[in-house]
This record gives sequence, C-alpha cells and structure tokens, in this order.
Amino acid sequence: MTRTAAAALLLLVAAGCDFFGPDETLNDQLAPADRIRIDSVTNLTAAVTVFSVCPDPCWLYSRSVSSQEDKAITMTFYKVRKENASCPDVLTDLAIPVKVTVQSAGSYTLRFTRSATATLDTTITF
Repeated sequence: MTRTAAAALLLLVAAGCDFFGPDETLNDQLAPADRIRIDSVTNLTAAVTVFSVCPDPCWLYSRSVSSQEDKAITMTFYKVRKENASCPDVLTDLAIPVKVTVQSAGSYTLRFTRSATATLDTTITF
C-alpha cells in the first residue's frame, strides 16, 4: 500500500471515530443559521458557508439533516460543546461550510433552519 493510500485510509477511519466520546460532550443542539454567505455557484453545485453565533469558541459542528421537496432544500445543522473545555465568554461565529449539488438546472430555494418555526432563506439559480 502506498503512503498516500495509507494516509487516505487513516483519514477515513479517523473521520468515522467519535473523538469526544459519550462522557466528554453534551448532547448536540440546534445551530441556528444566523447568516449565510454564498461562496460560489458553478454548474450544479453551490458552496455556501452558514454562520451560527455561539456564546464561546468551544462549540463545534456535529451533524446536519437535509430534505428536499421539489426545488426547495431545507438544511438543519447541529452543534456540540466540549463539556470540560475552558473557553472565554466571547460571542463567536461557528462557520459551517456546505456544498449543495442539484440534479438539474433551475432556481432553488435554500432554507436554513433558525428555530423550530423559522428559516433563513435564499434562492440560487444553477
């Protein structure tokens, strides 16, 4: 096995690990989309950064859930805070990079969850 292949395999294995373990983290919670930035749109893919304001810099992105209905795509992001981390009490943006790929050209509404009843919406034409 080449060094490149071994490194790639190691990254894949590490990406699947739970680095925090059940005793070191709180349950994840909604990372409300406070603002979004469209970084690029090419062909059928858009690169977007979603920002969620956190009370300190110890918050990390944990997972996302998405759904699509016709040309509306809804995305919900979650964050987790290391339980025993020592962090200054200063508001910090959690930046979550997102790639959105669609199957056909057209205008799509992207909905980013802010709360159980609100979304931050934008329309992108691919």
